Amino acid sequence: MQIQDDLINYEKIKLIIWDLDDTFWKGTLSEENTTLPQENRELIFKLNKSGIVNSICSKNDYDLTKKELVKYGVWDSFVFPSINWDSKAKRIKAIIEDMQLRDENVLFLDDNTHNLEEARFYLPKLMVASDKEIPKLIHKIKGFEDSDPQLKRLRQYKVLESKTKERTRFDNDNEFLHASKIKVTLHKDCSAVQGRLLELINRTNQLNYTKKRLTLDELEILLKDKDYDCRYMYVKDRFGDYGITGFYALKNNELEHFLFSCRIMGMGVEQYIYEYLGFPKFDRQGETTINLKERNVVTWINARSSLLKENSGDKYNIIAKGPCDISQTMAFFGDNNIVEEFTYVANNGMSVEGHNHTYGIIGSLTFSQEVKDEIKDDLIFVDENYFDTKLFNNDFDVFVYSLHTDANLGVYKKMGSLNQYVAFGEAAWPLTDEMCWAKYIEGEVFNSGVSFNIEFLKKFSTDYEFVGRISPEDFYDNLRLIRSLLSEKTLFLIINGSELIYENNRSESYSKREEVHKEFNSSLQKFVQNYSNTHLIDVNKFIVGQESYTDNINHYVRSVYYKIAKEIKEIIEVNHSHGIKVLPHKLITLGFADMIKKIAHTLKG
Repeated sequence: MQIQDDLINYEKIKLIIWDLDDTFWKGTLSEENTTLPQENRELIFKLNKSGIVNSICSKNDYDLTKKELVKYGVWDSFVFPSINWDSKAKRIKAIIEDMQLRDENVLFLDDNTHNLEEARFYLPKLMVASDKEIPKLIHKIKGFEDSDPQLKRLRQYKVLESKTKERTRFDNDNEFLHASKIKVTLHKDCSAVQGRLLELINRTNQLNYTKKRLTLDELEILLKDKDYDCRYMYVKDRFGDYGITGFYALKNNELEHFLFSCRIMGMGVEQYIYEYLGFPKFDRQGETTINLKERNVVTWINARSSLLKENSGDKYNIIAKGPCDISQTMAFFGDNNIVEEFTYVANNGMSVEGHNHTYGIIGSLTFSQEVKDEIKDDLIFVDENYFDTKLFNNDFDVFVYSLHTDANLGVYKKMGSLNQYVAFGEAAWPLTDEMCWAKYIEGEVFNSGVSFNIEFLKKFSTDYEFVGRISPEDFYDNLRLIRSLLSEKTLFLIINGSELIYENNRSESYSKREEVHKEFNSSLQKFVQNYSNTHLIDVNKFIVGQESYTDNINHYVRSVYYKIAKEIKEIIEVNHSHGIKVLPHKLITLGFADMIKKIAHTLKG
């Protein structure tokens, strides 16, 4: 198959996907030694410096191929490598989708005519070429300037590759986005970065909702026009920094420009900004990859609007512990002195949340170091930071907590122990039940990204017994003990669970969760009535219907989190203005030794 040079638009290429055997290198890896032509090696480096990234679609053994590419010093020059024995067309399609590109901006190189024809059949707009086109490619690319000498685009796709791999460890996209800790900031100094803004305005398509192209002079006039509110977006998350990735120009509640870089596609930034602006009007031009919704959807982006700081010069020392309802609520508290102990992703990629179960909190203080080390060594879902908390090490003004972790996780007790409890996974799927093992291993149920195996599950089932979801009575007792272990001055605020059924539930784990919440809420109500300096944040005041949810009963739209945060702010300011009242009328201050004895007695059995 001979692809004519004039059918390849080199100016449009953003990605080249390489076959390896007898294309990138000479020879077949599985049968003989390979040789990498120096000009091909230099071509990869030149492409990356020119802003054109490279991927691999090869029928080979992954480990052997990686070793060979490392030997040639080019492994890190590729992104999203697909190396296995499956047919190539679908893999090429997956690479392009994962990289958030369009088929027409991709060139596929392969020496095998069947692979090229198959790829072009499934992806008609894809550019394809045989290995005989490589010399022409080398000649063409030599004329390209090094527009990206620092390889920023390559690094950005490396970040996206890491995110794509980690996304598979989460039960759903919403959980992943919450764990990504996406931060978006808006900036008004547009003239200082007008070169980047001009590039965005004229080159973006997939997330450009207005598609009004400008010259530099026209952009300068726009930015100087005081009738327009012009701002650009700076985006980052825990995976990396994406830089300036969006721009809008707003006048009289109508968007003249509204556009975003495809590098942040899938993060929800465009929807978040649309919500932030109050759903202004705009004249949509052409097709876009993502449609905007005229309702609040995004709950995972922390814009840090500094709610607590408004109307108050005070800052309070706050600690917040819990899952995504806590993290989304505390996003409104800006740069106050907040210690955040949320669900987190460990170094090995697993999601950790059991540390914020009431049993986890108590264990962090009462377990000996020997017991903690034993648990960390024995349990693959407990990482080295599991027992690290600042809750009892500082005199916090406020402790904000959520019951969602206790209402969700399963609890396990060490055989023969009095009080050695750990919490993990959804209570509907016991780790000790052999019928659930395959589901955990294959990821058919939420496994927090833990790589379970039969050997571990057998040993765990021998060492631990499944208690079930913590009972509302034990939840009450654990809260009582935590309250007594806190500093006397600490204001204890607890967010309860929604009692309105989520009608679109498809998860067995969340079946009848509203009934579970009613039971826990009842215990929580009793707890706050019996102890002063302790307050209930009732989300049910803010849940007005199905429109208050996103994808399950525990995930709310942004306006709900705002109202929760606002009530927390009011409670804090009222208590501080009058002096925080301490010492619950039914709480006896105990010496530490007596407290440990009391904990052990309460948790016994």
